[in-house]
Amino acid sequence: MTTPALFLSHARADAHLVIDVRLAARAAGLRLSTDFARQSEPVAVALAQLIAECAIFAVLLTPGSMHRPWVRWEVTHALRIGKPVAPIADDPGLLLPPPFDRLPRVTHLPLRPAGLLAARLAERLVTALAAGEGALNR
Repeated sequence: MTTPALFLSHARADAHLVIDVRLAARAAGLRLSTDFARQSEPVAVALAQLIAECAIFAVLLTPGSMHRPWVRWEVTHALRIGKPVAPIADDPGLLLPPPFDRLPRVTHLPLRPAGLLAARLAERLVTALAAGEGALNR
């Protein structure tokens, strides 16, 4: 049986935060899917497949990520196909433009590298995974 995947949408400028998310994913029993290696496919096709295959779709909401075209596309696609979404933001007062304003409850955690958010995020991912359990059995 394949380990369920967590797809992480993020801006490349926020790559230093992926360490915490990877730790949280492992703690929640998930493997982290952040990029694709399907060079023969168009980017949108490869990303759509990874998002369709993931158990949970997470997005790091930072001032930079919300304006990145691919992050916006990934979020819109995940919402369109009904994926459980785990939005993560540092700033509770962050104003979310569309499509981010349609996201479910945002987990506000201090986004710092070096494992500081991993434990709380793992707890949130386990909750999101349980809510989307039916998606795992398809």
